[in-house]
Amino acid sequence: MSFLGTILWIHEIKRYARDLPERLAKNYGGGNYYTPAQLDITIAELKLDRALLVYGYAMHLTEEKFETQRAHMSSELGYQEARQAVLQYVHHMPSEVEFSEAGRGMVGIP
Repeated sequence: MSFLGTILWIHEIKRYARDLPERLAKNYGGGNYYTPAQLDITIAELKLDRALLVYGYAMHLTEEKFETQRAHMSSELGYQEARQAVLQYVHHMPSEVEFSEAGRGMVGIP
């Protein structure tokens, strides 16, 4: 991936981490998990890059549900790998940000 491609990829990951939880809560109420349909609708509303769908699914689906949605993702990343990638590349997140113990949604996204 080129330097510019990497910058754009990181920008889009940040959008997934920042904008998706906020819009999901607005559309469907607060919660840690959402349905794949709710995620798909919200990702489309926000015009997020569907090639990075794996990150949105990893943030807001249980690991079991994530695995059932594999056919819809264009990435080979596993559940934990995708979750860790979000934490690794979202530099503006406070250092204490972590996924909740039960593997639910992201906690502490600004």
